[in-house]
Amino acid sequence: MTLSDLMKTDMDDIFLSTDDFAESIVRYAGGSQSSSSVVTAVIMWDPTTVEGGRGRQTARTGQLLLNDDVSVTVSDAFMVEGNRVEVESIGPIQDGARTVWIKQVIPETRGAVPIRTGDI
Repeated sequence: MTLSDLMKTDMDDIFLSTDDFAESIVRYAGGSQSSSSVVTAVIMWDPTTVEGGRGRQTARTGQLLLNDDVSVTVSDAFMVEGNRVEVESIGPIQDGARTVWIKQVIPETRGAVPIRTGDI
């Protein structure tokens, strides 16, 4: 067994095990809820930032670590922790895994009405 094979086995058996680091999330192929599937991923969130401008909104970014067998496109979306997140970019396959950068934009609200997010 080569080191590359051992790393791929460890990725599947250790890192992408829902008993250890990973979580089961829903993938929407092409962003459509009608074509959904469940995948296992390690989720890593970046610190939340507030985007400036006249329409303030919160941008939550992070990465998903997926098995290299999962095909992902930039038009896909995921349901992570009950929130829909969009794919920003996709990294190359490395050591049996693929990194997918995700983003969730949360408009600022007051009461039940979202604040305008564009210029007048």
